Amino acid sequence: YLNSIPIVILLVVKLRILNKNIYRLISFKLLFSVIFFAFIFIVILNSKGLFESLFVTMGRDVTLTGRTTIWNSALELFEKSPIYGYGVYQGHGLVKVSWQSWIKGSETFITCHNTYLDFMLQGGIVYLVLNMYILFLSDKYSKKCSDYKLLTLIRMLMFIYMIGMLVEGIGNSGYYYVAICLFYYLANMCNSVSNNKVLYEKYGERIAVTDSEDEISYMELKQISARFGAEVFDDE
Repeated sequence: YLNSIPIVILLVVKLRILNKNIYRLISFKLLFSVIFFAFIFIVILNSKGLFESLFVTMGRDVTLTGRTTIWNSALELFEKSPIYGYGVYQGHGLVKVSWQSWIKGSETFITCHNTYLDFMLQGGIVYLVLNMYILFLSDKYSKKCSDYKLLTLIRMLMFIYMIGMLVEGIGNSGYYYVAICLFYYLANMCNSVSNNKVLYEKYGERIAVTDSEDEISYMELKQISARFGAEVFDDE
């Protein structure tokens, strides 16, 4: 259910159903707020058993396939070292739970099945904030992009990834850092396209070239005009 929500939103963006004003409302702060409250409700409040009746009504496993049991153990460890955690890649194997459904006795896990909790165990609040700040910088770098649809697409991809981080331990593998590099590359590409883009204003059959730092040849302008179905007129 969690992963289906952003995928549907992404399809809406791809199909261009939303108007320009709605695109502008989809900010990184809004998406991050959704992730933050989802973490509070799904991980912290659910660990106290507040949503058991809801999951039972939906016919779902109360423990989310054993995840809540792992999260409870991870939260207990986090409370003992909330600032600096237990060390990056040294926190693996700290979480020991009894997964009674499949395993008799205790079992040691190398991931909390929640990337945010993995960060909190490995480096505490400091490491968690640092990783979120890196995501924030990627989004901040792409804000200069004038193509709001491309910008929204990048943000929704980040949102999908951050949703996945709620239920999977992506941070324990190199895939997380590859994804960060990909987001930064997409933001850089979006920014570059925006900076190098020549803005054209169409007046009837005439195209006026504006906001261009480079001179455009007559042939280049003719090719551009053909794309808009217009003609090029000489000012001379």
